[in-house]
Amino acid sequence: MKPALRFTLLPLAFATTCALAEVNKIYLIFNDTYKGRAAIELDAAGAPCVTPSLLSEWGVRQSLAASLATTPGGCISSDEPGVQLFYEPVSQLLTVDVAPRMVGGGDISHRWDDGVNAGFIDYQLNYSHYSAERYRDAERRYSLFAEWNTGLNLGAWRLRYQPIYQKDAWGQPSWHTEKALAYRDLKAWRALLSIGDNHTPSTLFDNVKYRGIQLASDDRMLPESLRQFSPWIRGMARSNAEIKVRQNGEVIYQTFVSPGAFILKDVYPPDPDGDITVTVRESDGTETERKLPYSSMPNLVHGGSFRYDLTLGKYQPYFGIEQQQPQFGQLSVSYGLPAKTTLYGGVLLSGLYRSAAVGVGKSFNQWGALSADYNYAAARQPRRGADDRGGMWRLRYARTIPSWESSVSLLAQYYPRQRYRTFGDAVEQQTLYWWIGRTICLSATSTPRKNTVWKRATISTSPSRTACI
Repeated sequence: MKPALRFTLLPLAFATTCALAEVNKIYLIFNDTYKGRAAIELDAAGAPCVTPSLLSEWGVRQSLAASLATTPGGCISSDEPGVQLFYEPVSQLLTVDVAPRMVGGGDISHRWDDGVNAGFIDYQLNYSHYSAERYRDAERRYSLFAEWNTGLNLGAWRLRYQPIYQKDAWGQPSWHTEKALAYRDLKAWRALLSIGDNHTPSTLFDNVKYRGIQLASDDRMLPESLRQFSPWIRGMARSNAEIKVRQNGEVIYQTFVSPGAFILKDVYPPDPDGDITVTVRESDGTETERKLPYSSMPNLVHGGSFRYDLTLGKYQPYFGIEQQQPQFGQLSVSYGLPAKTTLYGGVLLSGLYRSAAVGVGKSFNQWGALSADYNYAAARQPRRGADDRGGMWRLRYARTIPSWESSVSLLAQYYPRQRYRTFGDAVEQQTLYWWIGRTICLSATSTPRKNTVWKRATISTSPSRTACI
């Protein structure tokens, strides 16, 4: 939709040379979307010098931006038919209109850097003291919990170390390491390489702790339009209004709309499971605000996009548990098909466990997203001559309902045979003499208005309801 000021802006003729004089913070509207204030150099005539690199940063495909006609000073030429520039010097408002075919997601990877070298130390200390007297006996106990989260950034590498010290009420001290990790970005692969103690992704297989190496694609390196599917946000404006969308306190989207009903289809929240706040500021200065729970299906990708994670390492039991530590390898891949459909699968291989999974998911826009997959596993049984073999069917559904200010997530799991095991189950049963199988598991999570939540049947503090038969 066109903003109200759109028709009052007059084009300025740019100078044939771009002798840059100063840098100004200019209000920017790019293809009818307000981008905030941008630092843009001005030429000798006081007109903004829009360069191909700026257009690429705002969303124009880098290859097309580089082919545009420019002046000797590097500014986009006023004779370029694919780009129209309108500047109002009084209000310092620049409007840029670009042909839709030229917009390609705003890939600005050429501007990335590794940041500055830095270090930090965070800590948490908890101390409790218990004292009781009964008749002539006195009892005193105390417990101590200390956690440090330390980090060092050196060039492209990030080093993280998280030790934990505990002393229980009976005076038994213990140290253990929760995290010891080194990782870095691989920009050419749009991936993250990590070495050390970490956790496997839980999108397809169960999450386990391991010590080893992991290479995984990082969606944060993709253009916003390819990171995840956009929620549709509907609303009503009484006048020419400014719309701001926030997540975790940060503005992630801003635009202008005309009076009446509006719908936003190109909002890409960076957090897949964080509430978003929509603020409508009317022309008279009044504001209305509403909070919308947001939840996305993590295993869906856009058409033509590819997501993967590869993990090689040794299983690590959680602190205080004596278990085997088998070596294993895990690979998961997802590929986006047309019609907002995703095909995904993976394998997990170990000396005592083998598993393969395949599934398909689809986004239905405002109606949510649905996925279905099948996982087959064979686990070594130390007290039987044959492996435990079984499969699991899983159905997942997620939807955000703005009119109810709620999000809904449903999970159904069906086990045709009770001998299906996860990798963690297989490791644990090496030291157990019995095991209880499952047939059906259902889980539902709802986040309705007023921040009330469902309760688990057995644990009253959980925001979900789960039942297994």
